[in-house]
Amino acid sequence: DLKAIPVKLAGRYNFNGPVGFFGEVGLGAAFIQDGGGTAFLYAPGVGYSFDGGFEAGVRYEGWSKNGTISQIGLRVAYSFQ
Repeated sequence: DLKAIPVKLAGRYNFNGPVGFFGEVGLGAAFIQDGGGTAFLYAPGVGYSFDGGFEAGVRYEGWSKNGTISQIGLRVAYSFQ
């Protein structure tokens, strides 16, 4: 049972303006409780923004410290503008 506090700084680039493909990357640290130290955290992703405020994306997130713990996340979102 891993207990940690992840802290990330992320950025996003829209290739075609507000509608179209985008790329994103997050970098940071995961502070592991109970004397576990700190893991390097990285999270690249890609997605697509649709007309009307909807977007969909996929992201890989990895925590590296004496090996890697990772996951792939899918996201569907609506942006209130």
